[in-house]
Amino acid sequence: MSAILALTLLGRLAHGLAPHFLPPEVSSCSCMADPNAEQLDQFRVGLTELSKIDPLLRSVGVHDLCKIAYPIIFQGLYLPPDDSEDRMLLMNGATCYEGLMNMAVVCAQSEALRLQRHRRGMERLEAEELNRTRNSVATLMDIAVRFGDYHLSCCGAGAYQNAAYEEPWLFSLEEVIQNMVSAFESKDKWLLLPPFVERPADQCSSGDANASLSWVDSMRFRLYWARGVESEAVFWRQKLNSTDEEVTEWIRTGSIRWNHDGYGICRYLQNWRDRNVEKHPIERMRILNAGSGPLTPTVQDCEIEVAPKRKIIARVQVDSADALGRYYARILDDLRLTPVSKPPHPCPVEELWRCYPANYYTVTHMVNALDHAYDPMAGLRQLLHVTAPGGYVLLRHAQNEGVPGGFRFGLHQWAFTVDSRGHFIIWNPSGKIDATKALDGIADVEAELRTHPSGNVSDTKYVWVDMRKLVADSTTLAATQSSMLLTLSMSGGRNSRQLSIYNEENNLSVFEFDRGDYPSEPAPSTALLFMGGLTDGFLRPSFTTLFAKRGLRVFQILMRSSYTAFGYSSLDTDVEDMAQALAFLKKYRNVEHVVLMGHSTGCQDVVYFTKKVLQDISKSDELPTIDGCIVQAAVSDRDSVDLEVSGSEEKTQDLEDMRDLAMSLLETDPKQLMPAKAMQFTANYPVTAARFASLYCRRAGPDDMFSRDLTDEELEESLGHMAKVPKVLLVQGLKDEYVEHSLPSINNRLADAMGARLLEISGNHGLDNCSPEELERFINAIVEFVQEGSAQ
Repeated sequence: MSAILALTLLGRLAHGLAPHFLPPEVSSCSCMADPNAEQLDQFRVGLTELSKIDPLLRSVGVHDLCKIAYPIIFQGLYLPPDDSEDRMLLMNGATCYEGLMNMAVVCAQSEALRLQRHRRGMERLEAEELNRTRNSVATLMDIAVRFGDYHLSCCGAGAYQNAAYEEPWLFSLEEVIQNMVSAFESKDKWLLLPPFVERPADQCSSGDANASLSWVDSMRFRLYWARGVESEAVFWRQKLNSTDEEVTEWIRTGSIRWNHDGYGICRYLQNWRDRNVEKHPIERMRILNAGSGPLTPTVQDCEIEVAPKRKIIARVQVDSADALGRYYARILDDLRLTPVSKPPHPCPVEELWRCYPANYYTVTHMVNALDHAYDPMAGLRQLLHVTAPGGYVLLRHAQNEGVPGGFRFGLHQWAFTVDSRGHFIIWNPSGKIDATKALDGIADVEAELRTHPSGNVSDTKYVWVDMRKLVADSTTLAATQSSMLLTLSMSGGRNSRQLSIYNEENNLSVFEFDRGDYPSEPAPSTALLFMGGLTDGFLRPSFTTLFAKRGLRVFQILMRSSYTAFGYSSLDTDVEDMAQALAFLKKYRNVEHVVLMGHSTGCQDVVYFTKKVLQDISKSDELPTIDGCIVQAAVSDRDSVDLEVSGSEEKTQDLEDMRDLAMSLLETDPKQLMPAKAMQFTANYPVTAARFASLYCRRAGPDDMFSRDLTDEELEESLGHMAKVPKVLLVQGLKDEYVEHSLPSINNRLADAMGARLLEISGNHGLDNCSPEELERFINAIVEFVQEGSAQ
């Protein structure tokens, strides 16, 4: 399964097919040859300089840049009136497509900033102008993505393979796609997402033509998929805002017919249990409803035989996930609907590994959704990844759904069918994938065509697929658990890295960064292990790469709480993951000494892990010696959310309501997911009552250790054990955007409680917006701290 993770990280397709929709043709791909080359260069330089002083692009300089860009964008541009003729034409000889893409993004931001000023009462837009401005945001982002399509054609044609392609433009295509999708969520309130800490490098100039073509096809599938998101969101907004009886009943009771098997889905749970009663207890029965849509179930009641002639009714947990989960949460909130069940977890099927543990679900289920994915074969492997050995993946899809629309773009780029041999086939006009054959040895696949389950569509067949995940034999398990000697070297772009799996069961990984100018020197026995904050994953924040380039041995781990899964996790699970990663590094990477470094909420990980290790010295022999700890951006999540809502009475009241609810659930059901209203405080990601309380309620869990209102005694209780660590460094940004700077600083109190040295940097939370001199001071301090007293 680790190969699946590698595939996902590399962004490669899990098949060799190309999008059916013909890409735009290009005759030249040179910015220097563009008829507006001088203005494009002026714009590029101005955008680069503005981003240094205004990385979020919120200042008046955005409007000045748009004045340069706007006439160039629309000079000789033809947009089709509707989707029946989906080809944007450029009739002025333009050749700098990546530059034009960046121009369109900046002008979309300019219009979005006008909408923001209108909302705040700083600029009045009359109704007609307000409507035009709203439409302009969406139109300009769509144009940006269409220019990105031309850029992909240049990549596919090899235009950059033999050139010194330095990627001089601020926004990558991946960022543009993400921003377009974000704009669909709330056009009135959208602003550009914060820039990626490390710009994702495209593979136009990788030097490997095959890799470039694979990347182009992958991005084009995603591009066309993203352009179909809005129509799907609009469909569900209209349905949820209607008097539809099914919707009304779901909102009132949570009851919904969510699968075509009905009670028959229980048969798969029974089969799984019967294969190994001891290892398959009822309490481990779980169902994942992937690609669920907004009408989500909560539980499935099943009659399960627990002994001969003895049956019980088991209430089986049903989790739901959907790539558009964030949109559904927004729609429900906008319409002020409060259904019994929760919105689906915002997780694409291709990225289930980010959202759920490996080998976790008894049954994973999709109905009329996998053919909406941009890479259904990767989605299949991810469904199997989160399914327990011996468990089932159930697929129920209309046959050849992509055919009526011509496989054009959006959510219908694929068709499913079953051939005469009973093999499950995924296809579009560029070719086909025999999924049954591709999954040989991974799953037993049974596929057939059935009549439409509704009985209302007589001429439509249904593709009915049952997959049973095979149990790996002992030889395979031994090979993978020995561990993790499954490594993946990743190169290209700005850095080279090595990825290792340190926990196969949960598919958890550790990165070792390239050591810059020191690759030939023996690897030091002292390493820096880095833990990021909420929603962080690999390569965030980016300063870890700078430590490695100074010769430090730097590792960053993926934990069960990484990316969007923090709401399901806790500091206790983080401690377990850190211990496993450290044991792996000692056993397989010859790390004898370690300095732990946490960023943001990762600071809690470092402090809490150190406390647990000091409490249980018996396991210390399995781990490297902790030489020191670094806590950077040690900011209270509770104080931060108070700051966030301080300007809004409505949000302040919502926060207090959610705090009260979380505290009440701590006594009765701490693992209960909080309602959609709570997600506005967690970046729109689901969160349990226990984690919400730990992060945002006073002393309700271990996360609350840096809050300003804590007494000296409470700080001593949470942080005092750090004084037993040989050395501790506290690094705080004096311009941290999550801190209320009008109040007295707590930095000295925190340093005193931990017995730490204090380093204050004139920078923001992630130190990606400070002067080069301050960044250099920070890097030097970290390198000196780690090497101090170490045998390098």
